[in-house]
Amino acid sequence: MDTIPLSFVLDSTDYDAKLSFTMCHNGKEIYKCDHVNKKLDISLTINDDSDTHKITWTMEGKEVSHTKVDKSGKIISDAALITSDFKLVNFNLEDKFVNNTCYKHNYNGTSDPVEELYDNYFGCNGTVHFTFTSPAHIWILQNQ
Repeated sequence: MDTIPLSFVLDSTDYDAKLSFTMCHNGKEIYKCDHVNKKLDISLTINDDSDTHKITWTMEGKEVSHTKVDKSGKIISDAALITSDFKLVNFNLEDKFVNNTCYKHNYNGTSDPVEELYDNYFGCNGTVHFTFTSPAHIWILQNQ
């Protein structure tokens, strides 16, 4: 069976905050880190066994105490997860990645659920959704 290489860098803005990260492919868990406490270079392969590939990744563990604000309400520090250098079949997706993701969260329980583009910054507990079709290299060319 053919496989599709997938890689990215995962990091945290606060290694003391116990933020977890879970990635799934078509509903099946393919990677989990219970506490992102260092910069991680992640390389995975997914089976190319369907026409549509749904990748999700979820951050959990964010607490109100992880965000520090000053007297005027301006955020001065925040615990968050950051992804970068997202590659699919060894091609750096850059804007294609951001423009084809949906970040679903509820501001850690302080609002109704929202859907936003994911800009590589995971500031709230929630899930990012990314879908592409196979063959992946054709999807990349069609989404330039």
